[in-house]
Amino acid sequence: MLPMSSRVLARALLAPLVLVPGLLAGLAADPAAAAPRADPTSATGVEAAARIARPHVLVVGIDGLRLDVAERQRTPALHALMARGQTWRTLLYAPPFSTTKSGPGWSTNLTGTWPDKHKIKDNDWGASGDVADHPDVLTRVERARPELSTYAAAGWPDLTSGGPDRPVISSAVDTRVSYDGDADGWTGTDARVADAAVTHLRGPHPDASFVYFGAVDEAGHECGAAHACYADAIRRTDAHLGRLMRVVAERRARGETWTVLLTTDHGHKDAGGHGGVSPHERASFLTMDGAGAYPGQVSGDDSPVRNVDLVPTVLRQLGVPAPADLDGRPLTAPDPDPFDALTATVAGGATHEAPPGWDVDDAAMGTGGDARWRGWAFTGDARWSAAQRYQGRGGNVRERGTFAVADSDEWADAPHTGRFDSTLRSPSYDVGGHASAVVRFASHYKGHADQAGQLAVSFDGGPAQVVRTWRASRPHTIEHVPVAVPAGAERMSVQWRLTGAANGWYWAVDEPSVTPTG
Repeated sequence: MLPMSSRVLARALLAPLVLVPGLLAGLAADPAAAAPRADPTSATGVEAAARIARPHVLVVGIDGLRLDVAERQRTPALHALMARGQTWRTLLYAPPFSTTKSGPGWSTNLTGTWPDKHKIKDNDWGASGDVADHPDVLTRVERARPELSTYAAAGWPDLTSGGPDRPVISSAVDTRVSYDGDADGWTGTDARVADAAVTHLRGPHPDASFVYFGAVDEAGHECGAAHACYADAIRRTDAHLGRLMRVVAERRARGETWTVLLTTDHGHKDAGGHGGVSPHERASFLTMDGAGAYPGQVSGDDSPVRNVDLVPTVLRQLGVPAPADLDGRPLTAPDPDPFDALTATVAGGATHEAPPGWDVDDAAMGTGGDARWRGWAFTGDARWSAAQRYQGRGGNVRERGTFAVADSDEWADAPHTGRFDSTLRSPSYDVGGHASAVVRFASHYKGHADQAGQLAVSFDGGPAQVVRTWRASRPHTIEHVPVAVPAGAERMSVQWRLTGAANGWYWAVDEPSVTPTG
């Protein structure tokens, strides 16, 4: 959300809030008393069976929540949710790729795309956002399965009813309940959001819902994440979460299938504030309580999970096909990355132990330098970012878990001679009987002076042939490089070489694959 000094101006720019269908019901002070509980199994025959059988998803967003702080508090609802479900600690991007603010944070969580796609990189995005081409998850559900009920309740109007130009959650959603915590106070606003959400969740068709609480972020701005007022706000919000989870438990007891997801848009510094590059500002997480989760499991900092994975998870749980433009994949999907098998060995920073079948050739490397980064190394976002928090490393969003990196800048920070020249070689892939193949990999390349990144291939153990060269920077991409396969060739290996660098920049590579074509 906006810092206090900016919120006053933002409120003046916002259009008046409009009551949408379902809002009046959400204004009841005590929905448990104001409205009778709707029994979803009260219908008879086929209708009741179908209603129970279809899946339900609830996404809860708590703005500015530091999970490490919340875990130390008396937060029974959060702890119960983490015990029932699985939790992945995640890291967001960092400037200059995008600020760690609420606009990009919630847009990333709700669209399943990174800020270079949805274009929302700050809180004042105006007309620059591209949520029309990359819509929120509820809008995608509504368009694919209009028979399902979609619902969002929030105290930040930029999400549901207004915003500098348009809300993140579109008007296609069946019901959007909008309050204004900046105008009315966040403690009372979050309570009203909880009231409205409880009423909806007890209704007949709570198929896909998003519920947002903002008081924790407000407390972070007012007093800092290390202060008691931040912990107090977390405990109050946990009580709201507990109310939602009790309704979910009631419905599960009637035989319904539910998936609950909990996340945040950014963290906070101990002294308060966010938007920058520090680990506490970039900190986020995803908790999933539902089919496929391992109860009680909590990942480390370099899990192969990213915040963009929330949307494809919701879509899969609801039986909606995931479109190709998403950057994420379902949380419990198989991990195709050969480098993630090394996660345990990089816990201290980086390793030079390649996965089985892979090889690193440092014969042309200069001498000396920082041994941790000499030649291709295998590391994770948290460790690599800690080595240097700037230089664009925070834009390395399409690498996951453990990835390979050639970092001449960090290597040259210690006394050395010569240049950085290292080659990463893959195992051989079967391309027999095909005329072509495509090499796919996530790439984060930053060019410098005489430095070059080269992609080469070798057939049946023959000499390497360079098929593409990078010199200018080409960050946070998914590369697809077509390769012609010689007649009669059976096996192909791939090489990534960073060469000619003298205290230059870097190349990060992840999730490599070869697909025969033609």
